[in-house]
Amino acid sequence: MQGLFAISLIYVGSRAREARKADYLELTHRLTAGHASFEDFEKVKTLLVPSDDAERVRALLGLPVQTADSLELTAEKGKSRAGKFWIYYAEADDQHAIDSAAAQKMSGSVKCFVVEFTDKGPRGEVVEVVHPIGATR
Repeated sequence: MQGLFAISLIYVGSRAREARKADYLELTHRLTAGHASFEDFEKVKTLLVPSDDAERVRALLGLPVQTADSLELTAEKGKSRAGKFWIYYAEADDQHAIDSAAAQKMSGSVKCFVVEFTDKGPRGEVVEVVHPIGATR
């Protein structure tokens, strides 16, 4: 009886691992293709760990739409934050990915996902940024 229970636990565990792997692959596909929602970005920010470098972040999220050396957050009007920032945008309402040309045309307060690279590793958060951004790319 215990053997049957152990086998069933192994089976259930392997199926759950396969389901998590499929969810992870679907999430990274949406992110790298530019079709992610803010909910997807909230999920992915928990996957960023302090030991990650820029290559790991790029593999997880894809290339950023914009990069910047300073940002002005809507919540901190008038104050700039300096650092290394990668900026990603959620899919537009008409279901197309926002590219760098579309991002350059934005103005005012825009909600986006920002990865900040610090001494402690990358940190991602969904914030409202004042556009236009002085992009470095």
